[in-house]
Amino acid sequence: MNFILRNLQEFSIIGLWCILWLAGGLGIARFAFRLPEREQVISGIALGLIVETWLANLLTLFLPVTPAFWLAAVLTLIIGIAFSWGCRPSDWLRITIPWSQIICLVLTTGIFTGISRGLAIYDDYAHLPTLSMMAAGDLPPHFALDPSVPYGYHYFLMLFAAQLMRLGDLFPWNALDFARGLSFGLMIGLTYLWVARLTFSKVGGLVGAMMAAFGMGTRWILLLLPEGVINTLGQGMKLIGSGRLTGATLYEALNRTWGIEGAGPIGYPFAYANGIAAPGVMNHGPNGSIGVVIGLLLLMVFNRWKGWRGAVVTAILLAASLLISETGMLLLAGGFGVVVLIQIIQSKGLRISRSLWLWLAVMSAGCIVGFLQGGALKDITAGLLDPEAVSYQTVAFRLIWPPEIVSSHLGVLSLIKPGQLIVALLELGPSLLAFPLLAAFGLKALRASRWYEAALVFSGIISLLMVVVEFAGSTGVRNTSRLYQFSGLCLTFFVPLVWMYVCRRGEILKTLAVGLGGVIMFGGILLAGIQIPAMQKPVYSYFLSDLDVKIERDYWNKLEADALVFDPIVSRAATIFARGSNSGFTWYKSKPEWEKLAISPDPYALRAGGYSYAYFDQKAWDEIPVPIQKKYTDPCVKVIKEVEDWRHDFRKLIDVRECVQPD
Repeated sequence: MNFILRNLQEFSIIGLWCILWLAGGLGIARFAFRLPEREQVISGIALGLIVETWLANLLTLFLPVTPAFWLAAVLTLIIGIAFSWGCRPSDWLRITIPWSQIICLVLTTGIFTGISRGLAIYDDYAHLPTLSMMAAGDLPPHFALDPSVPYGYHYFLMLFAAQLMRLGDLFPWNALDFARGLSFGLMIGLTYLWVARLTFSKVGGLVGAMMAAFGMGTRWILLLLPEGVINTLGQGMKLIGSGRLTGATLYEALNRTWGIEGAGPIGYPFAYANGIAAPGVMNHGPNGSIGVVIGLLLLMVFNRWKGWRGAVVTAILLAASLLISETGMLLLAGGFGVVVLIQIIQSKGLRISRSLWLWLAVMSAGCIVGFLQGGALKDITAGLLDPEAVSYQTVAFRLIWPPEIVSSHLGVLSLIKPGQLIVALLELGPSLLAFPLLAAFGLKALRASRWYEAALVFSGIISLLMVVVEFAGSTGVRNTSRLYQFSGLCLTFFVPLVWMYVCRRGEILKTLAVGLGGVIMFGGILLAGIQIPAMQKPVYSYFLSDLDVKIERDYWNKLEADALVFDPIVSRAATIFARGSNSGFTWYKSKPEWEKLAISPDPYALRAGGYSYAYFDQKAWDEIPVPIQKKYTDPCVKVIKEVEDWRHDFRKLIDVRECVQPD
């Protein structure tokens, strides 16, 4: 009975918190923008989530996390009510609930959340520790393997998950899975509304939503070629990251299961993965689909402001996007620069239209606030201004020639080598064929003074220049693929632009368009089918077990705030206890002093190294040299908690604070 009451209480708390920002988001959608009633509910849910999370990030700079999270939800509601000033109270009640959209949102959110529960892909070892420590109050976050180092990261959706974890008492893996599921559901719903608006067709909206879920590059087409041709195309190619772990050559990798940790019951064929243009159904990263959600909201509201209210909310959306991707915002700023330059040339002077000045002001406000709020861009800038500043991330770029495309799996693909050029084009996919339509759409938007659309398209055109740029920062060359905004824009705009182009043309062209869309979505549909069995086998992560969950339930955020916990599996203790360690320079490179402790974790040496606690499983314990094991029977050592399962595997949380080596 106590268990049931406890869960009802937690459900009530998180439910009230959600109601506050949901109601506020609905008010923002209704009173800040001129949106049709059919678009207000889904847009309102997305706006409420984004505004509340953005406010929470700001408030945690000044307040403890729990009151900051509650105040952010309350302020979101207040903003929604304030925006309705001058309207009749009955305007709040005159709303048409699109039940079909709500049902689809619930279903897509539930299915994607269920799939995510059965997967632990895309660097769980980094995301779960960071999320756990954020929920415990570490905001802006620090590096879990060295808490003295700021961790400049794209943590927007993780902050939403941290609120679910803190207020709803969820486990970190469950909170992040639900956050990703909700962002996916919102992406599908908003894509449907936006494409249906452009195509004046519900069927067009449905096809657009399918493209958002399944559209991707077409590496799998290489499987249709003979072995000798594939080997010729892959000549000189050096696979990187998970590609290198999958196979030594292109042919070898294409015929193997993708070498990543945390996949479900059925492994992913490497041929259907993608290192540039992945499908929406693979948005299992720390930010899920929330970046696409913000982009879709901007496309839906950019020219539908109700006075200053719409401008303010748009600035918030732009600021929030800087907690997801700084490259997209920098490219967008470049796009606005092109728009301004064209206006200056056309007017033969510095005469810029008032509406464009307003957009430049909104863009500037969003960038300034977004920079000041923290995140990767601020951390990067601090490092550039002060080379001695301590930071996890280092950022650098270098110009290269000849031009190349970088896939995070296939590595650097030269565009002047015919074989690698073919592979690069297949990796990007045939959605690139929509690029001329996209450019024409941007020019029409420019002539119609639709400044955001024009700047967005020009940002994609600018990103074409990134084929002569290579990322040289601490996270490696594989992150160069994040610069290819043209690829994402072609996928996003493919359905509405091709639909509008072929709708009044012959049947042959329509049939070709349908076939091309099917080719683009084929790989994503297959990946979705592979993932569905994961719903039947939920996991915590590949470095966590039932025993760890038992410890987490009792000791999450209960140890001293500055305590360090030694654990041979470094990500595990940070996730379970929300306390860091002094074990690594990066997630991939350990500190020498920690490596010595890992070989011989003497309790006195642990304490001398700054650790207050140690956490062992049965395997790690058995590997400790016997003389060191005996020291754990000394009076200074206290076993705080020990749990064991039927296999005699166990977990021990040990207090070593009193183990001070005598002088």
